[in-house]
Amino acid sequence: MNFKKIIASALTIALSICVLFSSNVFAAGTADRSTVASPMVSDATGRFDIDLEPGQFLKANQTFFLEAWETIEIRAIYTPVSADISFGVISSDDIFFSLPGENGAFIKALTVDERDEYTFAIRNNSSVTVSVSGVINY
Repeated sequence: MNFKKIIASALTIALSICVLFSSNVFAAGTADRSTVASPMVSDATGRFDIDLEPGQFLKANQTFFLEAWETIEIRAIYTPVSADISFGVISSDDIFFSLPGENGAFIKALTVDERDEYTFAIRNNSSVTVSVSGVINY
């Protein structure tokens, strides 16, 4: 097993443990590029465990307020690891601020530069269904 696979496996296990002890952000839902699903959400901080169809864009149905320069932390894993996934937030004027995942993982903090209400969202840019699990904190 090469070094990258060992690191990816360790991150997968660690994130899975975190996911088990967090509240659910997304429930099952479907969407395509023309519509955005807003599945039930219990809190803007919590966990998610979803399958995204090719081209699907999924957002939480609850917004949260952030001041300028506040940060939202996102820790996620996804399979297949070669998938093209974007994680981010949508502003009140429907702009999606996002960063891509890499090698099956996304462990990053997004800092907003405007005071606004935001919604957590994930976009599957791949041509395959992708399983995504993770936690967000703001």
